[in-house]
Amino acid sequence: MGAHHPHTVEVLAYLQEIKPSDGWSTPLSSNGKVRLLRRGVPVNDAGFLFLFHDVRARYIVGVTSVQRDVIGRGVVLVDGSGNVSREPRDVRVTLPASSNFRASSSSSSSNPRTTSTSSFMGSNAPVGGSSPTLATPLNTPSMSPEDQMQLLKYGLMLLGLIVVLKVIFAAMFSIYILLLPGLFIYAVQTCPSDDSFEAKKELKRVLRGHHLPDDHPSKPKDWLSRTIARVSATVATELATGLGYEISMQNYFGALTIAWVGVPTAKEEFYWVGIFGKWRYVLQRNTDEDGKNKRD
Repeated sequence: MGAHHPHTVEVLAYLQEIKPSDGWSTPLSSNGKVRLLRRGVPVNDAGFLFLFHDVRARYIVGVTSVQRDVIGRGVVLVDGSGNVSREPRDVRVTLPASSNFRASSSSSSSNPRTTSTSSFMGSNAPVGGSSPTLATPLNTPSMSPEDQMQLLKYGLMLLGLIVVLKVIFAAMFSIYILLLPGLFIYAVQTCPSDDSFEAKKELKRVLRGHHLPDDHPSKPKDWLSRTIARVSATVATELATGLGYEISMQNYFGALTIAWVGVPTAKEEFYWVGIFGKWRYVLQRNTDEDGKNKRD
């Protein structure tokens, strides 16, 4: 009965196609149930009504019971790639309408060779005088209920993440809008005055590498190197500014001031930004290179 069921025949043909060297067979046990053997060894000790290839869930099931002809329960024996399941689990399977087990059983009992041959070969021609039959088609690939639930779960998680991110961004934007006026007022109140900018002092700090990060190779590390750098910066500043230097201050909205110092003898320009009560060095530019670029 079960060995000649159309689905059992399809399962055997499928396994022999993807794993031809594994020696698949579907003999009947003493109680009339079908068993799946791989190289003569049972994949599962239990017997089944028939075997079924669930294309949607991508595994081979040994069907143990059938309810309402299209709903059944069974045990997962082999995955879709032909690998034996290490932990057989009980699953619910949905059978096609043509899987009426009682009708298939009676048909296979009357003429098992005809049923087996017609299902396996998919022939429309009569065999042994029987009426023409069509091979039972495999299920069209689609998602199993478990896969659908998993996909729905991921979709809800993604939707929840999007909602949380929108709430966070909205809160951050609100905080930014609230803090911006206060930050501007604080910048106006703490903006350093033009008189607080000492050009020579700031030049010395730049020349001795005060603005460099601690891990910079040119940053003095010990007391001796810092002392030498301080003396060298003082001498270089006095020599560069000995013949004079230029200062320009530009305030913006009362919140920050751009300080520019030009040293003609050294052909250098220096820029600082005065904000939040402190002068911060920005950059140094060689005016001689700019002149050469313009002439070129």
